[in-house]
Amino acid sequence: MLARACQKYIGVSPKKLKRLSESFKGKDIREAESALKLSPSPSAEWLRRAIHSAASNLKSKLGAEAPKDEDLLITTIKIDSGPVLKRLKPRAMGRADIIRRRTSHITVIVSSEK
Repeated sequence: MLARACQKYIGVSPKKLKRLSESFKGKDIREAESALKLSPSPSAEWLRRAIHSAASNLKSKLGAEAPKDEDLLITTIKIDSGPVLKRLKPRAMGRADIIRRRTSHITVIVSSEK
């Protein structure tokens, strides 16, 4: 059985999230959440929330026969880029630089080991 969770328009660049998420594919939920809690990166909290949401979705889907956290595996973590917010920053001699504030979309798919 599979379940998924999406988080959209996160204010973290996709490059930073991809670097963090590569190490959690194929791990169980409990191990991934404990590692993300100890991570100093601010983007780890967004990833932990998405994984927790996918696990909760699977548990509610299965109902009474829901497996424990150690029996759930992260099948895929997909990080996509969202819309880019463009801002102008004044510079010397009347010029302006474009500041690109990148956003991300996280999709997590969780499966039970059965």
